[in-house]
Amino acid sequence: MGQQHCHVQSQAWKGDLIRVDIRGELNADSINKIDREFELRLRSGHDSFVIHLAHLTQMSLAGGAALVGHLRIIQERGGSVTLVQPAPVVERTLGTLGVLPLLHIVQDTSELIGAGTKKTNASPSS
Repeated sequence: MGQQHCHVQSQAWKGDLIRVDIRGELNADSINKIDREFELRLRSGHDSFVIHLAHLTQMSLAGGAALVGHLRIIQERGGSVTLVQPAPVVERTLGTLGVLPLLHIVQDTSELIGAGTKKTNASPSS
């Protein structure tokens, strides 16, 4: 049996955005890795995140719930979160948790032109 791996890396990206890359398997055994990364960034005063999820190969309900918990904290603090190119397993898990329609998701970072500045652009389409 192989060892489960999850890699989480964050870095300043554009303006005040923090880019977070989560790769591998996000499950009960690896939740502590995203907990540490988000807690560090939030304590440092960051509140705008672009989270890349294209390279997640597995996301359990526990992993999805942990991620959603961090997204909720960020939004409660007035921050913003954009998920970039979530892998199919991520979309399934977030859909099962019932939060998929509530999230801002883009398929490519080129859709984030103008991001990285404090702005509110929440005009729903008809």
